[in-house]
Amino acid sequence: VPASWLRSSLALLREAEVGPVPNGEIRCEHGKADPAKLGEMRLVSPAAWRRMVERFGGGPELDTAGCAVCVRAALRTRRTADRTAQLKEALGQALSSPPSEEEEAFLVPKAFRAKWAKWRNEGVADATGELRCTHGGWLV
Repeated sequence: VPASWLRSSLALLREAEVGPVPNGEIRCEHGKADPAKLGEMRLVSPAAWRRMVERFGGGPELDTAGCAVCVRAALRTRRTADRTAQLKEALGQALSSPPSEEEEAFLVPKAFRAKWAKWRNEGVADATGELRCTHGGWLV
């Protein structure tokens, strides 16, 4: 049940002012409970659900399992974001500390290092564009 509807219905308790239960607001594109909207939902017992629908109307009834498709998509997005953050962190560390004698090292323009820090703060996804030639290879 949408939390906002539940709060207002408990405050009003008159059918004319409350209106039907608008569960459509908390459904995903697959017609199930949208995991991205968990903070906007409240779990009610089956008995409470039946009473609300009998008194106010509305729906549809949403399964507590939610949408597995949306959960998987959210996890993929999260993993990608986590991996991007790890790569940015690694690049930042690599650019701010000199390599050890055992590590292979490459030179980048000082201007790039300063720009990279600015881009990182602005959330730019690929800060290596200026290090590539028009053919996609690395500048030498």
